[in-house]
Amino acid sequence: MLVAHFHRFANNPEHAVQSLFKYLLPLLLLTLLCELTFGQKAKKSPRKFKIGDEIEYLWVNKWLPGTVLGAEGNFVAIEYEWGGSMRQETVDANKVRFAWEAKAITPMRTWNDEKKQFSIRAAALGFKQDSVRLYKEDGTEITVPIAKLSESDRKFLDRVRAQAGPPIAELPELDDFAKNPNSISTAWNEAENLSAVAPDAPPAFAQVPMSGVGFAKAHFFETLTHVHPIGGGDGWIVAGTIDGQSQLPSRVIWASLKTSTVKRMQLLPAGERLSAVDPRSRQVLTVNKEGPRLTLWSADPNTEQPIAKRSWISVSDDKWGSWNNWTAIVAPNRVLHEWGKQQFVVWDTEANREVYRIDQESFFSARPTLSPANRYIALPEDKRVRIIEAANGKTLASLPVEGGSAAGVGFNAQGTQLAVLTRSQLAIWTLGSADGPERFRADSVGTPFSADVEWVDDHSLLIDRETLYDTQLELPVWNYKAKVFEVQSDSWGEKTQSVLGDKLCYAVTVGSSNEKAFVVGAVELPGPRVREAVASLDPESLYIIKPGHAVRTEVQCGEYNQEVQAALEQQIRENGWVLDNSASTVMKAEMGRSETQTVKYKSTSGAGEMSVTITPYFSRLQITVNNEVAWQTGSGSGAPHVMFLQSGESAQAKANEMQKPYPGLFAQANIPEKIFDPKKKNGIGSSLISSQGLTPQ
Repeated sequence: MLVAHFHRFANNPEHAVQSLFKYLLPLLLLTLLCELTFGQKAKKSPRKFKIGDEIEYLWVNKWLPGTVLGAEGNFVAIEYEWGGSMRQETVDANKVRFAWEAKAITPMRTWNDEKKQFSIRAAALGFKQDSVRLYKEDGTEITVPIAKLSESDRKFLDRVRAQAGPPIAELPELDDFAKNPNSISTAWNEAENLSAVAPDAPPAFAQVPMSGVGFAKAHFFETLTHVHPIGGGDGWIVAGTIDGQSQLPSRVIWASLKTSTVKRMQLLPAGERLSAVDPRSRQVLTVNKEGPRLTLWSADPNTEQPIAKRSWISVSDDKWGSWNNWTAIVAPNRVLHEWGKQQFVVWDTEANREVYRIDQESFFSARPTLSPANRYIALPEDKRVRIIEAANGKTLASLPVEGGSAAGVGFNAQGTQLAVLTRSQLAIWTLGSADGPERFRADSVGTPFSADVEWVDDHSLLIDRETLYDTQLELPVWNYKAKVFEVQSDSWGEKTQSVLGDKLCYAVTVGSSNEKAFVVGAVELPGPRVREAVASLDPESLYIIKPGHAVRTEVQCGEYNQEVQAALEQQIRENGWVLDNSASTVMKAEMGRSETQTVKYKSTSGAGEMSVTITPYFSRLQITVNNEVAWQTGSGSGAPHVMFLQSGESAQAKANEMQKPYPGLFAQANIPEKIFDPKKKNGIGSSLISSQGLTPQ
């Protein structure tokens, strides 16, 4: 039945999009019945505890270390640590295990050689090539070649190996990577075009089919934190999970979208968070928040166990720590890491040293992006977009931005074009061309903050995975909403959604509260009914204000009232609107001061912290229709993210100089002559992203 459904997907693409995941549920239920466990099974054999034994006590869903104070029948008196203090309690013996059991794959038993000249009581901890590691009753460990054991012991180990699942990969010793505080690249090209930047096409295998793969949660606290589509003949998609309690192993799932099966599961030590995958060099990268520590592994779906190559601490000099887990493998021996707020570093994993670092000049930390083959970093900043050669840090171009600061950037699937989004504009640059960009009005999707910008096709872009923007119409045409508590969302470096080619790749959680599973998959964008709806769209129907529209003004700018009124009337004339004091559409201009605030700065020279107290000025312009905001802009003096002081200069004095009123906003505001109906700002329709794929609402 399941096979028949997948054949139907191939014959009916729209049905496949709408019903992508629901036919996986019978498979998931079977998988859940075989739910993976680590270490010992939940039902444990009776143990003989004695005073002084080191144990672990199962409290709710977490094992807490402790010591046995006494034992009688099926009850054990224990002392254990909870909440920073020691507690004493008598508990059911089934909730207590020996400390060594946490890492054992068999119970304590007697092992012999074939002639029974060798005999030892121990528990198996794991396998090491052709040997087994044993934990003896006296607390010591030994490694015994499996070939030296009796035939019955060897058969027992064969069954254990089959049931235990893959071995847990081992972390290597920490490497000492050399920092270079002066490694900020001096190679700088002020080119304001992309003539020196060749296209960077993805590998030919970077395509995934429309399908889904389900696998059971290993335990209650497991969460899925990374989904990485690769493509290839199997349509690979890689998922990474982590135990939220940092007690149980992390998992790397290699799923084939072509066959809708998990073809390989690999285990990593607890706390290791998958953060990057590079199929060409057959490497994966993990981040552990302790440090933070980065570890580079050799891994692919054909290997049983990832092999660690390098492990090192990556933290910025100012001790802010990793701002999030955003990383990339930009070359076989180059790793990019966001190691501080608006700070990035690239490490050489062969020479164990820092190659270069980047300080981003972006107030709202707009997200950088990589070209399809990871050759370039596009770094959005307040006044420009820097194109940096990822392997060596050379700045190849410094693209000017218009319509506000750069909020988001995105390369198209072919690596031939770069989109730059600001508050009011979308600019599309062509790699390898000396021409300037093609600019599109985008105040409907623009933002002064930070946004994801991903291409769907040659004239459609997905903004923040919510709004489909059409460059031919210069309009938002469709909206997407993820089903709450089902669709996994990106957060603090977790990457669970992305666009690869024309596919939206994402993950969902399905099942009952006690039997949950993950499903990872890909659906075709823009989804059912969207293209048909856009083809029949009358663009004029989306505007609520057009030339000839009547507006009135309200000005509350104190001593600047006359200047601001004149600026607004000039804007009205230029837009072809009509000034009418009885109109329901209002242009409201305000100026004033915000609440007093204290801002702390941390000196980079080690001089400690300094504080400044400011009362910022603000300027604000709103256009309302029937009391609903249709368009707005504003500015404020505030405090800068970074303050550069000359010798003897006071931070407070410099901050005071920056606090000035700004009536010029109202003359310089780029108010479009046509303004969207707020009710239609997200387009003419919407689709729900869920376990059912993309469903038009």
